[in-house]
Amino acid sequence: MTSEAARIPDPLTALLGSPTAKAALGLARRFLTLASYLYLAALCLALAGLEWWAEGNWFFSFCLFLPPFGWLLPLFALAPLSLPVRPLLLLLHALAAVLLLVFYMDFQWSSRPAARGPTVTLVTNNYGESGRTRPLAFADEENADFIALQDIGLRARSLATNYPNFYFAAQDQFALISRWPIVNYDVVPVLSTRGRPVAARFEVERDGRRLVIYNVHLPTPRHQLESMTGLGFLAAVAGRDGRYGGKLRQENQNFWNAQIGMADKLAGLIQAEKLPCLVAGDFNAPNHGRIYRRFSDFLADSFKARGRGFGFTFPGATRNPVSAFGPWLRIDYVFSSAELKPIYSRAEPSRPSQHRAVAARFEFNAQASP
Repeated sequence: MTSEAARIPDPLTALLGSPTAKAALGLARRFLTLASYLYLAALCLALAGLEWWAEGNWFFSFCLFLPPFGWLLPLFALAPLSLPVRPLLLLLHALAAVLLLVFYMDFQWSSRPAARGPTVTLVTNNYGESGRTRPLAFADEENADFIALQDIGLRARSLATNYPNFYFAAQDQFALISRWPIVNYDVVPVLSTRGRPVAARFEVERDGRRLVIYNVHLPTPRHQLESMTGLGFLAAVAGRDGRYGGKLRQENQNFWNAQIGMADKLAGLIQAEKLPCLVAGDFNAPNHGRIYRRFSDFLADSFKARGRGFGFTFPGATRNPVSAFGPWLRIDYVFSSAELKPIYSRAEPSRPSQHRAVAARFEFNAQASP
């Protein structure tokens, strides 16, 4: 009787071994394989668009500011479904994750060489949305020689009182606190938006050596991004020219065209600079796209050269619910000309402020003229 029972197949085993189940399993495998390859191809195209077409195209300009880890959401469906029927597809999913997290999100783990000569350390922060918190503890921790502040307005002088032995200069929305004398400073006159300058130039002298610090705050795309939320995005995608969606697309593209033009002018002025220079501030441009490349093509990005981790600076901790997912963008930078070699950089780890501060240390190259 026992041997007879053994020959009676289990109902589940019989069902899975049926031709119908085998056909369904084969169909599922083909579907998941196709879906996984299509996802990887779409991800590659999207990341290429963000890298090379952002700011020249309204759609990619909007997507450039979205949380980048959102591109991995399809894997939350594909990976669990693939595991029981075609586990090898998980390697494809892992490749997609590595492509995004390491290459696109630009994870860094750089060496930090010891300085062999004179160094300078600069901390930069957009103070305008600081939530009444100050980056001074971070600046003190980094033993900053310069603190470059943007969007600070009338609060600049009260902040400078914390450094009685330092020099201080402010022009419009920009301020610089310096360990060494500031011999000349002014806004960059040819660059402004709605009558407000977007950069200031500070010239500092240390032991007979002149150094220029450009303090930068390019216009915020907040209005353009907000107009694309909710139904605005659908209207821009589907709307015809001459209607609301078409006007929305055109307004967004007009902004980005102006932003690119402004970045080009500023980059041209910096390229013509004869003195060693640091370029710091809130560029309102993630580390992908045309605006970032316009500066990184001839200046060294200190975090990319000597940072560790992702270095995200925006959006920081605020009462805005969206900031609970942040920060996820790197839009605050410290760049340097060839005479100054980055040896260290990091983003502020935490502070209830819209922008995290960035610190960077540089060593004067031997070729730098005194």
